Amino acid sequence: MTELRNIEAELGKFRRRVLVATAVVLFCFALLLARLVWLQVVRHDDFEAQAESNRTAIVPIVPNRGLIMDRNGTVVATNYSAYTLEITPAKINGTLDEVIEQLGGLVEIAPRDRRRFKKLMDESKSFESLPIRTRLSDAEVAKFAAQRFRFPGVDIKARLFRNYPYGELAAMWWAILGASIRVKRN
Repeated sequence: MTELRNIEAELGKFRRRVLVATAVVLFCFALLLARLVWLQVVRHDDFEAQAESNRTAIVPIVPNRGLIMDRNGTVVATNYSAYTLEITPAKINGTLDEVIEQLGGLVEIAPRDRRRFKKLMDESKSFESLPIRTRLSDAEVAKFAAQRFRFPGVDIKARLFRNYPYGELAAMWWAILGASIRVKRN
């Protein structure tokens, strides 16, 4: 016996299968589009903040500076360690002026410090750490350390500064000594 095929019924089944497959594919694309909108539009601010805080930065390591001595072993320049208050403009919350005003309540920031900081900002990039105040006292360091959580992007760093025990006298002495050496050689 030969089996009679119902072509119309099979064609109807095929069309239903194609419609179901098309609906499933369109549904998957709609899910992908919805997820894209969710990530790119709705959660944009969250991800932007995470990306900003996750950025890597090259932090230079300041080398130790040695003592400078003359030929007789007399120390002409020494080093001393002091704390500096530094701001990384890209990491602060709020405006820079607001943060500086709030810092002024904890640590004395003179107008000349503010001018120097603004000048440094104009010359550098926003992700670089810039000193707003140098040579902090231990009391100022302690005050800031207790309130540090209020100031993201603001840090205290230990730096080495040069100290010239003879001040300008050493420079004049070197100039005189150099002149006398030149005279003796001639």
